[in-house]
Amino acid sequence: MKKIETSLKKACFLRDERNYDESEKVFFELLDIALKVYENSDIRLANIFINYALLKRDQRNYILAGDYFQKALNIYIKQYGPDHYIVGRCLNNISTAFRAQGDLKNALNALLESFEISKKHHGLNHPSVGRRLRSIGMLYHALEDYINAGISYKQALSIMISTYGEDHYETAVCMGEMGLFQWDIGEIESAERILSKALVLLKQTRGDEHPSTARVLGSLAGLYQSQKKYTEAEELYEKALLIVELRQGEDHPVAAGLISNMGGLLWERGELIKARENYQKAYKILRKTNGENHVQTQKICDLIKMLELELNSGIG
Repeated sequence: MKKIETSLKKACFLRDERNYDESEKVFFELLDIALKVYENSDIRLANIFINYALLKRDQRNYILAGDYFQKALNIYIKQYGPDHYIVGRCLNNISTAFRAQGDLKNALNALLESFEISKKHHGLNHPSVGRRLRSIGMLYHALEDYINAGISYKQALSIMISTYGEDHYETAVCMGEMGLFQWDIGEIESAERILSKALVLLKQTRGDEHPSTARVLGSLAGLYQSQKKYTEAEELYEKALLIVELRQGEDHPVAAGLISNMGGLLWERGELIKARENYQKAYKILRKTNGENHVQTQKICDLIKMLELELNSGIG
């Protein structure tokens, strides 16, 4: 038993240090031993499953991550019942794995279950509940259910303001999502105002080079692009991309999204060759990280085909 505990600590340490190959070797040995020693419903086995799932998520193997989160969830439900806070936390992890695969409906279903459990344990006005509502809003938003998205975002922002105040990091993150939503439903002036406020707060609370700062920069860039303010938009896209490449890596899906958005800007501006280069770069990243059949990868592939048709027709 002591050997298992020591091995788990080592595997997690290696994972946290991003030494994924060595971490996986330790996890393989650990899982082989644990599956022989522990009962199928042992909480200690669930803990190993969770940590291995986190490794696979870090490696962007979201299918396997989801499988191991589910294995852990089955044990937690059996041991603690369906309404335990650990069950809620595990459902939240499962939701992130579904979302990363592009399976937004199953991601939403898992997150709604997690939200209900969190609400039972903490009450409605708790930061954990607010975070889940923000994520629920993002999923409704992605599914173009704007009514439920708006309701969820407003509730999340209200919770964060009442809990932390208007100048807190968590509040700023909610503001960023709300601003992006307002842009999508055509409330341009309100969107620009709240995104600008969120950006100031994030720079103050998390700094100029935080991924959350980059997300809001990217949202503002998209808003400016929609207004044909291409110079301002390009500048913000470039700032956001530098942050993401520095903090999350050049081959991160978020980097691919920003590169693709810049490709769209270049296309609108008539710079078709440069636009194609951006789309091809984004496609290469997404094919590597998400696979050829992922919805994001396919979307970029379709854009490249459309652009090729325009190039071949001699337009632009």
